[in-house]
This record gives sequence, structure tokens and C-alpha cells, in this order.
Amino acid sequence: MNITIWLIVLVFLLDFAVIWNIIQSKHTRRHKVLSALVVILFPIIGVSIYHLVAIKCKKINHYKTHEL
Repeated sequence: MNITIWLIVLVFLLDFAVIWNIIQSKHTRRHKVLSALVVILFPIIGVSIYHLVAIKCKKINHYKTHEL
């Protein structure tokens, strides 16, 4: 098979995994819709953006819980 087909399948699977992760998250519906739209509209860059934002949010929440 052509390498292009494999890359398309890989991007599709990554997008599906990220969207599933978004659906399962505890964020508000608005945040979920915005995140899913970024991933759908920008399939390759959207996955990276989502993970960078998710890591930053986890760090912020980690610091907030340890301040108490």
C-alpha cells in the first residue's frame, strides 16, 4: 500500500483517540466542543495543540491543589 494511505489512517486514528479523550474529560460542554472543532478542522496540528493545552491545564490544576 501507498505510504499516504497509511498516514491518512494514522491521522484518522489519532483524531478519533483525541476526540474520545475529549468526550470522556470532565470539562464543560463548551470546552469540549471547541477542542473537538480544533481537532476536526486541523487534524494534524489540532492533536498537538490539544495535548499541549491539556498538559498545561494539568500543571495548573496540580499547582492549585497543592496551594491549599
